[in-house]
Amino acid sequence: MTSRKILTIKDIFQLSNELSLMPDFAVADSIPLPIELNAVIKNSQKNKKCKLVLSLTHFNIPKTTDLSRRWRITCSLREVNRSEIDIGDMLYIDNHAIADALLGLENSSVEQMKYVKS
Repeated sequence: MTSRKILTIKDIFQLSNELSLMPDFAVADSIPLPIELNAVIKNSQKNKKCKLVLSLTHFNIPKTTDLSRRWRITCSLREVNRSEIDIGDMLYIDNHAIADALLGLENSSVEQMKYVKS
């Protein structure tokens, strides 16, 4: 199975043992959260395997009633050091159903998802 690109890294934050990535995603009801997936970080010079954790996160954004900006799916990486990735690197996953759901593409199916809950 080919991997599918889900994001290009725009920012990286070190939070406890994990690296949190931007951008984040709108909530997709078809994705069981939290979920841990195998992922690959790619750029023109390297491929780095890692664990990607997708979680439901609440952002305290005052003066907005837009719930889609308050509740987001955030991405964190395990098994990778900050020095191993850069802004502009691309993140790929093998699970096409989850990739489609994150990207808002049609035909994503819960039945196709194979996952390991954290």
